[in-house]
Amino acid sequence: MSHALIIGGSGMLKGTSIWLASRYDYVTVIGRSKKKMDSLINQCNNIKPLYLDYHDTNNLKVEIEEQIRKLGHIDLIVAWIHSTAPTALFTIINTVSKQHNNWSLVHILGSSSNLETIKKNISVPENCSYSQVQLGFIRENNQARWLTNTEISFGVIKAISQKEANYIVGTIEPWEQRPS
Repeated sequence: MSHALIIGGSGMLKGTSIWLASRYDYVTVIGRSKKKMDSLINQCNNIKPLYLDYHDTNNLKVEIEEQIRKLGHIDLIVAWIHSTAPTALFTIINTVSKQHNNWSLVHILGSSSNLETIKKNISVPENCSYSQVQLGFIRENNQARWLTNTEISFGVIKAISQKEANYIVGTIEPWEQRPS
């Protein structure tokens, strides 16, 4: 059985969650909004909702362990975790790395993130393949705009498919031309 875990998958990464559901036996989606989650699980019967706030790392650890116990080891994690929860990713990595199988972590990051600094501060276990996806902006008609949810999902899907260590969705340069 294959199992993916996605954090933030009922909102901006909804398209990514649906795509993963077509490729994995189970997709656990962590989110807080019942309305967004209901819309997602109505489209895919192998999506397992996990209603929690990842800021609560004790509960996050317990719930991930429970998902592993019920659905089997996790093969892929797509994690979009805001900087307001600085220990959430550490908790996820430590919890999932106790598995003895190999797994992949796709870390979604904002446009102003310093990828090298973040990578240096993450301890990636030997059984984990780590990659970063940075979300940028779009320049069109001499103007800049932020990515749409569809563009974000499509970019994350492309990054997962291409298995690149670093992938940028949209552009991040020139930085001074980003949307305000």
